[in-house]
Amino acid sequence: MPDGSHLPPIAHLTRRQKAALLVQYLMADGQTLNLSEMPEDAQIALTREIADIGMVDRATVDHVVIEFLDEMDRLGLTGPGGISAALDALSGQLSAGTTARLNDELSGTDPWRQICKLEVDQIFPLVNAEAIEVCAITLSKLPVDKAAQVLGRISGERARRITYTMSLTTGVAPETVLRIGTALIGDYGKPRETAFAQPAPRHLGAILTASGADLRDSLLSDLHDDDPVFTAQVRQAIFTFADIPARLPPPDVPKVLRAADQADVVTALAHAMAMGGALEAGAEYLLANLSQRVADQIKDEMAERGTPRKADGEAAQTRMTAVIQKLAETGEITLFSTGEDAA
Repeated sequence: MPDGSHLPPIAHLTRRQKAALLVQYLMADGQTLNLSEMPEDAQIALTREIADIGMVDRATVDHVVIEFLDEMDRLGLTGPGGISAALDALSGQLSAGTTARLNDELSGTDPWRQICKLEVDQIFPLVNAEAIEVCAITLSKLPVDKAAQVLGRISGERARRITYTMSLTTGVAPETVLRIGTALIGDYGKPRETAFAQPAPRHLGAILTASGADLRDSLLSDLHDDDPVFTAQVRQAIFTFADIPARLPPPDVPKVLRAADQADVVTALAHAMAMGGALEAGAEYLLANLSQRVADQIKDEMAERGTPRKADGEAAQTRMTAVIQKLAETGEITLFSTGEDAA
């Protein structure tokens, strides 16, 4: 039987042709090969060589296999392949500083560049929790304007200690600074998984939106004494009947009134008109952005309804605001952000 139908004599076989023969032989023997780690060009070339093999006599196959085994027998060892694989192989054998520097070289990124890009709100927890020496190094690496903002939010005694320690950072080794930066970016530079779907201000704002006005005002007043910043964030998340003129665009008013329960609309507006102030303004805003016929019909029903009890009126208003928020979440209407003008 002649040699392979498309192959030259054994002495003239290329290494690529021999590799194709060897792969075909192993697959015919039932071996599973992982060729996906090869470069794509090499995979394509190998596939084309296998396609050209045709029929090959036993002597040719045996020669290629024996030659391959001889080469493997002469091979003393093989490296892991690249810095990444080498780092994996040397895991636990290198110093932390060396590992950090090699990882930085491998990724092409400086952890301090990433830290300097963090917002002040992300950096503040870092300097409020870490050791004074770490905080001093962090402030030393930050841009001047951002460092000033962070320092301005630190309590007096801690700020004094950090600024004093900054005078002692001159002799810190670059490896130490790099190691600290790598650790910090791992702790503070990545999104953290949380147990709650919503941030605390937004969730509390939703709770207080559904609460009665007296309870809401009382809790916000007490909360302001403990944490004015958090209270301001909660206030922004609250959406009440009185917020309607500032948040609900006029063209969306008819959509809300159609989606809300008619009895709730009448009760909520009647209570708002009786209470006056911001609530009355909310009711008048809704009526003013309806057709004259629909507005007159609601006014007639309000007159027949009379003044509702406070609890009933607040409950109806809460249900109406819930309808508005649901329509906004589904994209049927668009609410203005806090501070925007609905007019």
